[in-house]
Amino acid sequence: LPVMDGIKPNPELVTMLRGIRPGVGKWILTNSYMGHVERVLMALQCPLEVFDGVVDVLGMRIQDCKPTPRAFSIAMGLAQQGDPRRCLFVDDSPANLR
Repeated sequence: LPVMDGIKPNPELVTMLRGIRPGVGKWILTNSYMGHVERVLMALQCPLEVFDGVVDVLGMRIQDCKPTPRAFSIAMGLAQQGDPRRCLFVDDSPANLR
């Protein structure tokens, strides 16, 4: 995908992510792979270190992807968060928000 063509640097996003209170986990859940995550973050000029971790469905060979409940359950387990009421999910695809 020509990620660099469609995504521009977003310093406001980086500032917002860094401003989230310490102790609040920030994880990426992607149906893609780690290389894609790295390219998108590079295009945004957002360091990977802003996040606590990445759950990449392809790289981890997870059989289910977003928006299946199992994908979210796996991601929550890796983030050590057992209560979905304490999670906020943000996505660029409305189909994943159902």
